This record gives sequence, structure tokens and C-alpha cells, in this order.
Amino acid sequence: MPNLINVTYAQTGKSTTNKMGMREIQERAYSARDAQYLLLKTPTASDKSRALMFIALDKLHIRLFRGEVTEHNHETTCKGA
Repeated sequence: MPNLINVTYAQTGKSTTNKMGMREIQERAYSARDAQYLLLKTPTASDKSRALMFIALDKLHIRLFRGEVTEHNHETTCKGA
């Protein structure tokens, strides 16, 4: 089947990533991942959710390494319903 729509975007080449695949905002957020509070103030569509994903994966990895999370220790905290 032929492509009905073909879209190409201009690339500036300014977006660079580190060895983990993080862009600048993601790397800055990741470097502050041990802070008690983290405020990400960036423009719309600037990879805030991806930055938080890196932090969440790091926290999960640490908890798995410490043995705090296993597949059998999940308890339901909501009672009622």
C-alpha cells in the first residue's frame, strides 16, 4: 500500500543525548533525583514526563536492589469498595 501522507520535520541537530539517552532537562532532573522535592519548570512539550520516568526507574531499581519490592509483597491499602 502506498503512503498517503509523508511528513518530514526540519532537524536542527541541537538535540544531543548522553550515554543513557537523556536530553539536557532530563539529565538535570536526574542529577537532582535525591532531593526531597523536585520542581521542573520548563516549556510545554520539553520532556518533563520522560525526565520523571528516568527518576522513577532509578527509584524502582534502588528499591528492587534493596529488596523492598518483590512481586509478592504488594498489599491492597483500600478497604471497603
